[in-house]
Amino acid sequence: MKLRLLFTIALIPFAASAGVGKISGPLAVQGQFVAKHFFSRTYDDTDRRDGNDFFRGGYEYDFSDEWVGEIGFNASNRYREDTQLKATTFELMRTTTRQNKGWWLSSSVIGGYSLNTDSGNDKALAKLRLQREEGALRLRFNTSLDREVGEDANADIVLGTNASAVYTITPHFKPALEWHADWGTTAHISSRDNQKHWAGPALYGDLFVFQNGSKLEYQTGYMFGLTDAAEDGVGVLVLDYRVQF
Repeated sequence: MKLRLLFTIALIPFAASAGVGKISGPLAVQGQFVAKHFFSRTYDDTDRRDGNDFFRGGYEYDFSDEWVGEIGFNASNRYREDTQLKATTFELMRTTTRQNKGWWLSSSVIGGYSLNTDSGNDKALAKLRLQREEGALRLRFNTSLDREVGEDANADIVLGTNASAVYTITPHFKPALEWHADWGTTAHISSRDNQKHWAGPALYGDLFVFQNGSKLEYQTGYMFGLTDAAEDGVGVLVLDYRVQF
């Protein structure tokens, strides 16, 4: 019964923003505060697709072992223009299943709203996060949908997925493989040549563990473009400061 319900949840069209992004876990830990920093840069032979920077900063607080609130800020530097704040996002996550409570995997659902601070419309967001652990191996899958809202909004829903396999050797050294995809819209899934897919190696771990129990975690990697529409490569750096109250 639990397994059937879990796969029913997985088929609901929730959706990590389309493109290369951080692959997040579904578990809430009451009293936890996280300051998040994500940075990526594109590399490509085409001038307009090379050297584009994206930054997302955010703050998360876990109100309970089920509920998490987060505020985030997205900025980008495209085509070597000045860096601009693009959007402020608000998200609420609920952990729905836990592997250590008898479920086959852990999961969470997320609803959110992205307030456009540049040109364009705001967006409604929906996401699903799945995670399964087997010994030192951790598997994660994120999927996301976003849709414009407001006057003259585009009714198409944009679909993105991200997945990772992480193997823990030590808390400081966790090699990983990641895959990221931008499928286009759910109404008109693009042909493979127009989809954006990336995959590549990554490294996770604890960079510093402080005496008060807080820690600075890192993720870094390089994603290779697998389709013509994707940039040739995307470099990624994530730094999260995590503290328990």
